[in-house]
Amino acid sequence: MSVNCSECRGDTIWDDEAASAICTTCGTLTDPSQSILTSQDYRSEFLHSNPLWVPAAPSTLKVSRRNGGQWDLSGQEAEARGRKNSASRSNISPSLILTPLSQYAIAEFINSLAVSMNAAALSPRALTLFNQAKTAGQFRWGRKTRLIAGACLSIALREANRPNSFHDIAFLLKTSPTSLTRTYISITSLLNFTSTVIDPSIHISTLQSHLASVLRDNQKDSGLPDSLVKFLQPICLRTVSTTANSLCSLIARLCPDDDLKRLPPAPTACAIFMLSLEAECRETISPLGGLAQCLGARCHVGKGVVMTRYKAIQDEVASWIEKVPWLDKYEGKSRRAKVSRRLVVARGLKDVINFQDEIWRDAVPPNPLLDEDDEDEENDSTTNIPVSASQDTRPPPRKRQKTHHSLLDATHFLLDPLSGSIPPSSHTLIRQHSCTLPSSAASTQLSSSSSNHLLPVTSYILTAPLSNLISKHAPTRLQRLTVDRGGSGEAEVADDELFTEGELEGFLRNEGEVEILRQAFGWDQDNPEPVVEEIRVSRKSRAGTDAVKKKSRLNLEALAQFLDGGDEEKESDFEFGLYGFDKSDGHSDDDVETSQDPFSIHRLPTTSHVSSRTMENCQTDGEVVIDTWRPLTPERDVDANRYDEEYD
Repeated sequence: MSVNCSECRGDTIWDDEAASAICTTCGTLTDPSQSILTSQDYRSEFLHSNPLWVPAAPSTLKVSRRNGGQWDLSGQEAEARGRKNSASRSNISPSLILTPLSQYAIAEFINSLAVSMNAAALSPRALTLFNQAKTAGQFRWGRKTRLIAGACLSIALREANRPNSFHDIAFLLKTSPTSLTRTYISITSLLNFTSTVIDPSIHISTLQSHLASVLRDNQKDSGLPDSLVKFLQPICLRTVSTTANSLCSLIARLCPDDDLKRLPPAPTACAIFMLSLEAECRETISPLGGLAQCLGARCHVGKGVVMTRYKAIQDEVASWIEKVPWLDKYEGKSRRAKVSRRLVVARGLKDVINFQDEIWRDAVPPNPLLDEDDEDEENDSTTNIPVSASQDTRPPPRKRQKTHHSLLDATHFLLDPLSGSIPPSSHTLIRQHSCTLPSSAASTQLSSSSSNHLLPVTSYILTAPLSNLISKHAPTRLQRLTVDRGGSGEAEVADDELFTEGELEGFLRNEGEVEILRQAFGWDQDNPEPVVEEIRVSRKSRAGTDAVKKKSRLNLEALAQFLDGGDEEKESDFEFGLYGFDKSDGHSDDDVETSQDPFSIHRLPTTSHVSSRTMENCQTDGEVVIDTWRPLTPERDVDANRYDEEYD
């Protein structure tokens, strides 16, 4: 039964949204005090206003676990942790970004990764992929979750025609690119995701191998002139590949919307490799067209396309160099440049890569942390809880040994040789097996197998750190053993393993060589000493004759007597030699008193004479007689004797 409107007496109809009857003429509510008790949007509206409220949280203060009757506070169990980590970003208020809920939210974690990679718009797509992978794979929260988030962001970048950026995302996740690559392959196979290759760095290893074979075999049909081959042969191509990969990552990071991303990656990789070659030489390469044709032939592209990409990337790098204060700049078009643009880019490419990498690492914000639910964490929590005596007698759970899947490792290696792992060497497997044996048996097995199993050179190149691969020399036996066993100490590498069987004896001369050297040098087994004496005497005599011929203003004999500290005669001789006089002049101590020649040269009595005379007086007379003292007169000018004339 409808009720008439109290205002206009018109007809009314019932409205469920208003929960009251509404007049069709004037729109007046029949019961304006009616309130809505329930609504389908009640949950979302309440979450917007109260983001810390979790509707499925238990009402009790404590919950009991099944294993051992352990007690935790409400919200600390695995289900509550999963609800917090799965909280969507749309349910979090912007004013509460720093709340504990948003700190553990996976949405905030993925969004921070996307912002750091300059791809904030891809955060919703990465979150959707994460939810799909989490539902399909039933992964646990922890380190695996972070890897899945990074892999989903890589898939979102690939869908947006951008490179995967495994190295940058791995740096943000503080993990290795190999682990991230494995997770990426697992997620793509789980979600049936396929995409085309758009990252130029995938062609760098191919170009390195091709150029190395051309320079090694000196192929005439490669198009490289002989002068260019001689110029490129001393260059370390591994360092060039490292620079090229860094430049690829830098272009993907700083130029996300560049037109190069929409073009085929093979010509771009050739151009980047050419720029890296010039950066390694720190000068321009001439002729550049022959090198572009040689590299482009391997990727089935023309020389003109490679040169066009080369000029585009060169202009981009030149603009980056302008922002580095200590690098040479390319002058504008107003006047003639002293240094060409190519030379400026070749000299400053490595510096600008390091400069931009440092800026990016310093500007990366810290990622939000996630609640981890790993087995190790649960084991740690159980060990801290007091247990009964019967439980204490049980041995601790043994850790499960990591198994190596050779087929899976080979698959990862074939998909990405630079980041995939290789099957472990036989020596590593023997060491793992020997861990379960007694110490004596294990040491015997290791010593017997160490000489037979050595890390191959190819495995060393793929597993050794980059600092060890810069050298142009082949790896030594110690380097290969260090990489294979994870250390160079006595526990990893024994002394008898440093040399192969018979290698140390090969450094010693045999009897035939010793006999030849004995006859050549005239060595005598019975009496070798006289030969040495004769040689030494001849050298001394030759040195003595040279010393006689050499003239010097310093009397070396007098200097030696002074250093030895001789008697009065030696000291007087030293003074004569020091002033350039000789004993043949005929002067003595008595000449000071007897000589009447005004032009004769007299020397003053030395301190040794004074001291000797004083001692004589002390011995004879028993007393010391000192004359009247007067100050010394410096004889420097014409009036030097005036003082003596006035006061004598």
